[in-house]
This record gives sequence, structure tokens and C-alpha cells, in this order.
Amino acid sequence: MQSKLNITEFREKLQSSIKNGHPQLKIITPFNLFFFDSSKSFYGRYDDTTFYLTLNYRIAHSSYLIKGNYKFVNNKLQIQYEIFPKFKYQKYFLLLWLACGIGMIAYINLKFGDKNDVMIPNLFLLIMLICGSLHYKFSKRIIEKKFRKIFEIYT
Repeated sequence: MQSKLNITEFREKLQSSIKNGHPQLKIITPFNLFFFDSSKSFYGRYDDTTFYLTLNYRIAHSSYLIKGNYKFVNNKLQIQYEIFPKFKYQKYFLLLWLACGIGMIAYINLKFGDKNDVMIPNLFLLIMLICGSLHYKFSKRIIEKKFRKIFEIYT
């Protein structure tokens, strides 16, 4: 892919929008609200030809990482990047999450037979399942959209 920026502008944008650190080691704690700098869009590391980053949020974490490289070829900045899950087991965790949620709904329905008493816990569990699944699904789109917008990348 290509960027509208030249290589010096791209490096300046990297420097201005990335808080230095290892993206895999970024930990979300309650203290992040008070002691964490979220003024920069991304958290990660970069050098003269490569970058490795994730979104820089105070509370919520990004489930994906962006790893790539850039070089100047034929008066155009060529950027190659890949977006992948932060942890290897992450793909399977969603299936486990859904199976546990459906199992809890089935258990509540079998344990407490009256349908009026279990409607609210079932709806609550169902909403939690849907929100968790959508957050995971849309976080990849969010990180890619933000990355492309900041670094002015087009195909």
C-alpha cells in the first residue's frame, strides 16, 4: 500500500502519534485512569524501516497489533503491514466465550423452571455475549481505520 506522505513526514507522524513501549506488554489496570498518558494514538515501537504498535487506550485494550515495514520506492512511500490478534489463543477464546454463555443460559433455564424468573438473567447474559463478540469483531476495523487515517494510507 502507499501513503500520501513522504518518508520524513511519515517518520514525524510515527514520532508524534506513538508512545514508546512494547505493545505485548501493555497492561490495563484501574490505575491507568490516573497515571497513563493517552494523548498519543498508538502504543508501540518503531525504527527506520519497521513498526510494531497497538491502540493506546486508558481503559479498554485493543485485541490486535499492527506489524509492518515501510520504504521509499519510485518517489512513493510503500507501506506493508499486517493486523493480527494480540495473543495466539484469542481466536479460540471467542468460541469458548460463546459456548460458556450458551451453557449458562441453558443451565439457568434447566435449574429454575419458571420462565418469568429467568428472563432477566438470560437477557443479561445474552447482551453480554453479543457486546463481547461485537467488541472483538469491530476492534480490528477500528485499529485499521485509525492507522490508515493518521498515516494517510491508500491502496
